[in-house]
This record gives sequence, structure tokens and C-alpha cells, in this order.
Amino acid sequence: MWSGLAARALDTAGSCVKTELPDSAESVTNLSELRNRHYRINALIRDNLPAARASSSFAAAVQINRLKIVASEAACEITLACLQIIGFHGHAEGGPYSLSEPLRDVLSAPLMVSNPLLQATTRGVDRFPKNDPDR
Repeated sequence: MWSGLAARALDTAGSCVKTELPDSAESVTNLSELRNRHYRINALIRDNLPAARASSSFAAAVQINRLKIVASEAACEITLACLQIIGFHGHAEGGPYSLSEPLRDVLSAPLMVSNPLLQATTRGVDRFPKNDPDR
């Protein structure tokens, strides 16, 4: 879900750059770097989630927790960076370059995932690695 919100922000920023900022090499470079980051996050999810879901160990739970935290934080960062590229048009409630809906939704990601609680749980498991037979 969070990757999809980041993708929507990237698509909106791409449309804005193409239409409104075609001569801005800096915006094109920034957008390209954000797309690379989004690609890395998707690869991380794709490469780790199936194996983690197949196991019921503490290590698998920690792995899924970390994926949730990393993905939700990255989606926020990518979407906010897209807002910086678009500027005020992205902050508007409507219009072709509005990021108001994806921004609202993506900023709720760390709350829905409860990143501090997941991190605390992960810390607890990391503290006692001998209790996990998969380590």
C-alpha cells in the first residue's frame, strides 16, 4: 500500500516536471533519484516478504517488522520529496499536480503500522537472539 502511494506521488511529480518544469535538470535528477529509492524499497519487499511469511519464527516476525518500518518511512520521505519538486501545486486540494490525498494517506503509514511499537518489539527479539532457533 505504501509503495503504491509513493508511486502515485512519483507519477504526479513526473507529470509536473514534464509539463511545468521541462528545463529543470535538478528536478529531473531529484525525481530520478527518488524513483531509484522506490525501486530499491520494492526490491527489498519482493525479495524478503515471501520467505518471512513462510516461517513463523521470531526472525521472520522481526524481518516483517523491519520491512513495515522501512517501507512506511521511505514512502513518507519519497512523497514529501515529490511535494518539494512540485511546490505549491502539490499542496493544493485539487488540480493535476495535487498530492493532498497521497500525502495525507502516506503520513498516516507510520501511525497505522505503529512504528515505535514495532521497533520496540524488534528490539526485544534482537536482545535475545539465542531464543530464536533460526539464528
